[in-house]
Amino acid sequence: MKRESGIIHIIFILLFVTSIICVIALGIIFYRDYARNELISTPLAQNSVSKPWVRSFSPLRTFYVSPSGTGAGHTMADPMSLRSAVVNSMPGDLYYLLEGEYVPDVAGESMRGTLLLSGVGTEENPIVYRAFPGHRAVIMGNVSIGSSALSEESGKYNWVWGLEITDPQNSVDVGREQGSGLVMFSEGSTAINNIIHDQALKNGIGAWGNPLGNGYDTGTLRNHVVYGNIVYRNGLGTNTSQCNSAPNHNVYGHHSYADDNGITYGYRYFVDNIIFDAAEDCGKSKNILMRSSAGEVSGFYLDGNVIFNGGVAANPEGRPSYNMKFQSNWLVDSHFLIGGRPFQGEIIGNTLINTVLEIQSLWGNEPSIPRTVGNTVVRNNKIYSDTYTYQIITAIKSDASSSGQAPIRSSDVWDYNVYGPFALNEPHFRAGVIANGRTLNSGHTQSLEAFRQATRGIRFSSPEGLDASSSVVGKPASVDYKLIRNVYDQDLSYLVVYNWSSQASVTLNLQRELPSARRVGVYSVHDMFGSPVVAASPRNITIPLEGDSAYSIYVVRSISK
Repeated sequence: MKRESGIIHIIFILLFVTSIICVIALGIIFYRDYARNELISTPLAQNSVSKPWVRSFSPLRTFYVSPSGTGAGHTMADPMSLRSAVVNSMPGDLYYLLEGEYVPDVAGESMRGTLLLSGVGTEENPIVYRAFPGHRAVIMGNVSIGSSALSEESGKYNWVWGLEITDPQNSVDVGREQGSGLVMFSEGSTAINNIIHDQALKNGIGAWGNPLGNGYDTGTLRNHVVYGNIVYRNGLGTNTSQCNSAPNHNVYGHHSYADDNGITYGYRYFVDNIIFDAAEDCGKSKNILMRSSAGEVSGFYLDGNVIFNGGVAANPEGRPSYNMKFQSNWLVDSHFLIGGRPFQGEIIGNTLINTVLEIQSLWGNEPSIPRTVGNTVVRNNKIYSDTYTYQIITAIKSDASSSGQAPIRSSDVWDYNVYGPFALNEPHFRAGVIANGRTLNSGHTQSLEAFRQATRGIRFSSPEGLDASSSVVGKPASVDYKLIRNVYDQDLSYLVVYNWSSQASVTLNLQRELPSARRVGVYSVHDMFGSPVVAASPRNITIPLEGDSAYSIYVVRSISK
């Protein structure tokens, strides 16, 4: 009996020690980023289940490339040419692009000015073109990952990482997909930490999908990742004729010209990007446009992006949109438009400053709604606006007929939001809803409580109105900021400061967000390769705020650890 008791005691001790080890291991793997209130995975050498846009990469071969390279590329002293890199690429290759300007000549005259990446990588072993750390590698033209003119295999799982891609002189022979600074056509197309700007007469990023059939497999719309890119001032020079037919945008996410089937294929991820200053030539350009000419739009996943001075629109024409996710984004001086066909998705934890949320059409509660349509959730957002806060209209059919006649579905969630004024001092609330045959006008200010009462009865089988637990606040009195830590480069972060109180500078303690950095440099988002605006300890760093602008965007790099 005593021997058995001893064995049980030993087993208990082993189980206890094992549990402690597991807890410690989890503590090493994950920490909580309180600035974004979410878990961040620190080991970058493995895929993240909770963050599927974090991909692993261990190169099988490493080469060096320079604009004047003629060598074998095995060392920095003997770099190869970019043409040689692309032509001889194999799965698992890493090509480090060294300092300098690269003028694409890979694709021939039929795609003049385009760096066409046609080598075939795999999900486990992609082909990666990356700027060597600290080097400014500039593509003078554009980059196309795959092409509709080639086989479906071309360009699969190619990554473009840390490059500057610009074409202010419009040197590219623009075709349908080639009308972007970075064309993402193939499965597994991945763009990480690039700077894409001043693409004359073109979009900044064009992410394309394909329909079933045409020889494309079911992965064609899957595994697109756009992470940590700085995208601005693209599409300049657009004339009136082009503006009316096909205006250009900073990011253009286009599904197929036929059916979409994005629900089947999964998401395309746009995460932690800085996107701003949409072209003003025609007044129709957006910072992000997600659309399809004829097919449905679904599977766009926007998380943690900072978007300012230009709108965001999801399918403002055509067919319904499904399975959309917009979370933890900042939109400043923008317009968040969900278009004129029924929308289904999640809008969670976003901050909208001087920005209106307009959902022109929701699925209402009617038998004609497809059973596959999930819930729509709009919660935990902060919306500061002096015009109207939001406007929604229900619809029951994919063509948006019978708009406003159906009740809002009881399973949909619209709550726990915070509303406040943008410039005015007094709290206010203004919203409009058309549902269940009733119209609630957005043209006048009302209390949130009055709105709650007015919306009682517009939900199916529910006495509760909208925004039952939401709140109204006054204009913030000081400075708000968001620090985005880059998951692919632990020395890189983006800092967004919103200057509510018109201060000349702000002093921040970023030590909690940057625990391993002893000294950081803060750079203008327009010139991250120039001299830092300020260099100091992250514990006590004073940052000048830019002129009359209410917001300032900076790149933060660790100088020493």
